[in-house]
Amino acid sequence: MNLPVSVPTDNMYKFAAIFGLVMVIASFWGVITQGYMTNDIVFVSAPEIASLEENKSPTPSEKARLDVLKKRKEAAIEDRKGIDNLCSKMAGLGTAVSLVGFFFWYWMIQQHQDRLLKLQMLEAERKEREAKASDIKSTEGTEDG
Repeated sequence: MNLPVSVPTDNMYKFAAIFGLVMVIASFWGVITQGYMTNDIVFVSAPEIASLEENKSPTPSEKARLDVLKKRKEAAIEDRKGIDNLCSKMAGLGTAVSLVGFFFWYWMIQQHQDRLLKLQMLEAERKEREAKASDIKSTEGTEDG
């Protein structure tokens, strides 16, 4: 399976930073998805529960159906609470991992890479100035001759 985006394995801190962000995004996705699933169960079963509860003399199968619907609704609500709790912990952990990863990525890696790039640019500019100065001296020498 080819992933459209490559995983950053060149640097552990970068990996941690991005993995933390993925955890946060996944936790939000989990909360939203669980919310939709719970709402579907509650809203679909609510009218049927109401109609079965209005029945003054329900048959045993209607009583069983009412019990199943109520338990399904309660289970969906409990599952939602559990998933919300898990996702909030995952979002907190993901935020912490991401912040630590970004912090160490910047302080341990990026600052040094930026400094190295700046030194390379200064060296290139120095060589360019020397080359121009050399060209000027060589053209002055040919003009004198």
